[in-house]
Amino acid sequence: MSPTFATPCRAPGCAIASMDPYCQKHSNQRVRSSSNDNRPSRRKALHRGGAGYGAAHNRWRKRVLVNDPICRWDLGDGRRCLEPSVIADHVVPVKVLPAERFNLANSQGLCRRHHNSKTHEERNQIYRTTRADCIEHRGVVKGGAIQ
Repeated sequence: MSPTFATPCRAPGCAIASMDPYCQKHSNQRVRSSSNDNRPSRRKALHRGGAGYGAAHNRWRKRVLVNDPICRWDLGDGRRCLEPSVIADHVVPVKVLPAERFNLANSQGLCRRHHNSKTHEERNQIYRTTRADCIEHRGVVKGGAIQ
């Protein structure tokens, strides 16, 4: 809807007042700018782009979820979670074995709750191991005692 009063042209650097969004000189830009409306937003395009996700990851994820439609989390006593799998997870994290990223033998389908639990535990374990190794490497800890 056009405004009821004249506004500056939307073209960068143009201050000509017009009843339309663009002045007569820049009215052809309206056609060009609307052709970009079908592109995905920059935020959506960057969401997974830089993290190693792509067509190969999408194929791997689909295969994992087809192979494991039900969460593979072991509840103990031989029982398994009965929630549907929504996340394709690596049994051994990619940071530990990057060559096994798309290997189906290193994958499992998990529900969101158990994936978050597993990921949280893995991150804490990696942090504790790395932190202890760094402290010991710097000579702060020797023989279990802090010096």
